[in-house]
Amino acid sequence: KEISFEIDDKIAEDLYISFDREKIQKVLNNLLSNAFKFTPAGGMVTITLDTCKEPDGVQYFRLSVKDTGAGIPRKNLSHIFERFYKVDNFTQGAGLGLSICQTIVERLHGTISVTSEEGKGTRFTVRLPDISE
Repeated sequence: KEISFEIDDKIAEDLYISFDREKIQKVLNNLLSNAFKFTPAGGMVTITLDTCKEPDGVQYFRLSVKDTGAGIPRKNLSHIFERFYKVDNFTQGAGLGLSICQTIVERLHGTISVTSEEGKGTRFTVRLPDISE
């Protein structure tokens, strides 16, 4: 489809954050699969990796996947993580990927959120606490 792909890694080289790599890989694969599925030819998918420290002192790892696809209508955003929910019933897939992502992220004591604008794309953001602390 000739989609551009970019990784924006803002994590300091000397920073060590511990998390379940296999589970995060599954989340990333699901988010990327959706991003490529809904991004038209000539579009772009960007992964951003960074960290933040909250006022409570806990360090968090953030991963976001942003695409330049059609976006998700506002009325559908509150349902997007529900099992079997699909914005478009004609799109390939069972509607389980985002629900699985949410379950994995919550079991890792993290959060997953979505922002979207129709015609401009969607961004999913995963925020996970550093489990080594």
